[in-house]
Amino acid sequence: MIDEAAVISALATILEGITDIKAVHQGVPGEWTDYPAATIYPLSWEEEYADLRDTKIVAVFRIGIHVTYDTATDLPGAQAVLWSIVNQVKEELGKQENIDLGGAIDFSSLSSGSFLFDTKEANQVYCLIDYKATKRFNRHA
Repeated sequence: MIDEAAVISALATILEGITDIKAVHQGVPGEWTDYPAATIYPLSWEEEYADLRDTKIVAVFRIGIHVTYDTATDLPGAQAVLWSIVNQVKEELGKQENIDLGGAIDFSSLSSGSFLFDTKEANQVYCLIDYKATKRFNRHA
């Protein structure tokens, strides 16, 4: 099985090392305080029997990078900050030493990301990144 809390904690540690991110939330916070902020939470999973004994599980975690802005004239700057942070996240998570999150999983990959804009409620630009964590385990151990 994949220990979701261990994966989220390991991802949070990596994201906390990116100095442009001011707050890292394990889950969706009840109250947002500092921006740019990151959120990490489990999204989905799939299990596949590899053989009569082993199972491969692929869990997808959603990483959100959130940047706010005050006025429409601040929007281009907020987008530039967002793009820069997303590139840093992709670089850090793609490093060889981070592929297995210290042994919490077998390997990982960034599968997709979407840039979104909320101009009505929160004046926020954000990117939702899907992170795939793969692990094989013995069902009978």
